[in-house]
Amino acid sequence: GHNIEGIEDRAETGENKLDIGQGRRGGLGSFSDDDDDDDDDDNDDDVVVDDDDDDDDDDDDDDDDDDDDDDDDNDADDVVVVVMMMMMMMMMMMMMMMMMMMMMMMMMMMMMMMLVRKVSH
Repeated sequence: GHNIEGIEDRAETGENKLDIGQGRRGGLGSFSDDDDDDDDDDNDDDVVVDDDDDDDDDDDDDDDDDDDDDDDDNDADDVVVVVMMMMMMMMMMMMMMMMMMMMMMMMMMMMMMMLVRKVSH
């Protein structure tokens, strides 16, 4: 029976510790910090600094996103030009490949003709 009582005592002390810990979190950190803290509940100071950095980064990202959206709207013509350039490059590559294939075919035909002539003679 002593072991069971000891386990119960441990459970009770654990619950009390949890309650005290929650009370500390609520007391030390302001509610705004608690709302911002999703990652670290251990180091309030470090978390506040990280949250400030994250907020600044988020603001910068928002500005960048706005700029990117504006750039996309303004650069629609540039995108078309880039696509046209890609198409032209693809066409040039295809033409080069076709020319190479034609040259190879011509060479093969010439070789075959030479062999046929040699064999016939």
